[in-house]
Amino acid sequence: MNKTIIVLQGKSNSGKSQTIFLLYKKLKKNTKYEIIKDLSRPTKKDFNYVIFKMNKILIGITTYGDYPGQYKKFLQILIKEKCKILLCACHNTVNSLKAFIKLKEFEKANIFFIPKNITKKRIKTEILKYNEYDSKLLLNKLSEILN
Repeated sequence: MNKTIIVLQGKSNSGKSQTIFLLYKKLKKNTKYEIIKDLSRPTKKDFNYVIFKMNKILIGITTYGDYPGQYKKFLQILIKEKCKILLCACHNTVNSLKAFIKLKEFEKANIFFIPKNITKKRIKTEILKYNEYDSKLLLNKLSEILN
């Protein structure tokens, strides 16, 4: 299996980290996913990284990724940990996208950019609804890759 990178892409403060944290909680509850290494912080939405295993495939997840230095650091760690599927966030900037394209070519990886859905209303319940929806999109993409 080639490496696969799933990138939740969106504006600053659009809920990317919270969405990935919701995905983390879903995977943690699912008995099909075994936690191999967990450097999350239970009370914080941002975490360094978590590695899950499903069907002998390692899946590395980090909430960091808004800036090229952040995701390079954590994705390199996850690659060294032998993760085949990497999931992180990134801003909608040209520099961020270029860095992922370089990583894709260097690692010969498949890459999927998933746009972060946002609400025009800054109402907490609306934001949470969009984050929940996006976490399901990420889970569906992950399931699609694993099957």
